[in-house]
Amino acid sequence: MKNLVLMEPHSFTCMAIRALIPEDVKVKGALKGFPPLQSMLDAEMIDILVMEIYDTNLFPMDGIDFIRHNSQHWNNVTLIVCTDVDNIFLIRELMKCKARVLISKKDGLECIKHAINKGMTGDYYCSPHLLSVVNSDDNALSLTSSELRVMSLLLNNNTPVEISEHLGVSYKTVQTHKRNVMQKLGARNSFGLLKIGYQYKVKL
Repeated sequence: MKNLVLMEPHSFTCMAIRALIPEDVKVKGALKGFPPLQSMLDAEMIDILVMEIYDTNLFPMDGIDFIRHNSQHWNNVTLIVCTDVDNIFLIRELMKCKARVLISKKDGLECIKHAINKGMTGDYYCSPHLLSVVNSDDNALSLTSSELRVMSLLLNNNTPVEISEHLGVSYKTVQTHKRNVMQKLGARNSFGLLKIGYQYKVKL
């Protein structure tokens, strides 16, 4: 019997996903954060991982970084990402990772169940909703992961000084990323940057 672990910060959503897991798969744990998940991965206790890309800290780049950092595990562990994130920048970053299945929680229940089953049988699958987000003409903009980190923190009311401390980079580097984001998004000032940022749903 295969061991499956869920990493989902919302209890109700966790219960709903759990109900979609086939009976021949043992749910070994339901976690809300990356540190305990890392311990289970390192102990080789997981065959299948179904995870959201943010934990209780609600910062999706943490999940993408977690997936990248653990790339050596995805040859032995089936990674299924089930997310409500539909931001173009984040989805593009996610698609570069080694997830076997990418599911949007905004797809229908039958679609989500089908996607989970695909992952269980070793197939690859990408949600119709996530594909539509990536292929939309409205989503032509592209930020680097560093720019995305700075933008997300700005939208969460962090100052450039706080962002510098949080990311462990210089204030000047933060300002450079901010300026590059403003140029890419066509913002004239910080207020315009925040307005466009909310429009493109960088804050999650």
